[in-house]
Amino acid sequence: MVKKHIDKIKLVSIAIFAFYACFAHSKSSYTRYGDIGQIAIPVIAGGISVYKKDWRGVSQFLQSTAATFIMVYTTKHIVNAKRPHGGNYSFPSGHTAGAFSGAAYLHRRYGFVASSPAYLAASLVGHSRVVARAHWLRDVIGASIITIGMNYLLVNPYKNLNVNLIPASSGKGLALSAKYKFA
Repeated sequence: MVKKHIDKIKLVSIAIFAFYACFAHSKSSYTRYGDIGQIAIPVIAGGISVYKKDWRGVSQFLQSTAATFIMVYTTKHIVNAKRPHGGNYSFPSGHTAGAFSGAAYLHRRYGFVASSPAYLAASLVGHSRVVARAHWLRDVIGASIITIGMNYLLVNPYKNLNVNLIPASSGKGLALSAKYKFA
């Protein structure tokens, strides 16, 4: 059963790479990917919780996303950093915060395996903002840190997710163990 879900994750990862390849050749198309990704990634993340009938997760997702955007847009107006192309309100990146709100939620709620394709897609959204000269790298990194932090504070792991630190098999240090029961 786990293999079936890992195969789905691989398929989604391949689809994301193919989607990226279609947009990477043109700056304007890649920018469009960032515009779409900032909305699509969180919509898909919320849709996963709706599909699973994880209403507590949906509530936590909405709360963490709202808190993220309050923090991001308040920070934008306090800092009022200049953009690479000369505009205002560069720090932090709202597009990146939107994209990472879906990825960070999936990570906190369902674990890293479930979120890795979303993190890849969200990172590409952030990169598209830098390539478009709409943001500096610091803006993208700042937005991702704010978003991951809000999700860490406001989202609880799903009931079937068990993450533990265990002694490494080599006897040196600790390893991360994650077990997920797919329903």
